[in-house]
Parts: sequence; structure tokens; C-alpha cells
Amino acid sequence: MKNSIETHEHFTIIKLQGRIDIGNGDVQLRNIISDVARSGTEAIILDFKKVSYMDSSGVGELISQYTEVQTMGKCMFLANLNAKIYDLMTLTQLITVLPIYDSIEDAKMALTAAA
Repeated sequence: MKNSIETHEHFTIIKLQGRIDIGNGDVQLRNIISDVARSGTEAIILDFKKVSYMDSSGVGELISQYTEVQTMGKCMFLANLNAKIYDLMTLTQLITVLPIYDSIEDAKMALTAAA
């Protein structure tokens, strides 16, 4: 899994790319979210636009990090999910738990509204 980070005044966008599965991105996902959350940002937006696949280990890390970020008093949003990842979130009913937005702009607006 590859990623890039865009730091803004009140939030950070983590642009994910590739597969998030056991041995191929799950640990990287944990580390990047944890590092960004500890950096002092108020909120994290995960951009899934270029994520091609995610398995149950990736889902587990996502839930774990979402909980960790909330424990720190911060927010985490998901954006730009492709149809396969969106279906996975629906199947696991995470769509009712995780804040998921169609675009980065929608996530930014939600962040502004929450502030």
C-alpha cells in the first residue's frame, strides 16, 4: 500500500493507494493513522479513491484506528470509496458506524459543520 499525506490547518488527508489486506497494507494503515493522529491534527480524512481492495484484516485495522482516534478526542472520516469497498462497508454494517462521504469536499464540509 502506498500513501501520501496532505496537512492542512485543522485536518490531515491521508491518500491511500493499492491493496489493504493481511501482509500488504494492514500494518501500514495502522501506523500511518496512528502517526498522523499523534501529530496534533484535529481530524483525519482517509481518501480511498485509489484503494483497489480491502480484506477483513484491513477492516479490522480501520475499526481499531477509528476507535483509537476517537479516544484521542479527534475525528476520522472516510471518503471516495469505490463500489467494492462501499459494498464491504455495507455488508459489515460499518456504513452505520463510520462517517463515510462521497468526496473529500463532502468530508471537509462535515468537518466544518462539526466544529
